[in-house]
Amino acid sequence: MEHNKFAVFDNRRMVTGSYNWTTAATKYNSENCIFLTHPAQEYTKRFEYLWGMYN
Repeated sequence: MEHNKFAVFDNRRMVTGSYNWTTAATKYNSENCIFLTHPAQEYTKRFEYLWGMYN
């Protein structure tokens, strides 16, 4: 089962965490997210794999 929540920007920066990309999460929920640079390329590879698998 996959429940990934991440975004990669320009193959260099990424964000991951429990954060839901909704108004409720932004205003009312207690969410977490972390912005990283080092693993962005690995997350890009994972995204491309998942995209190909489910697309």
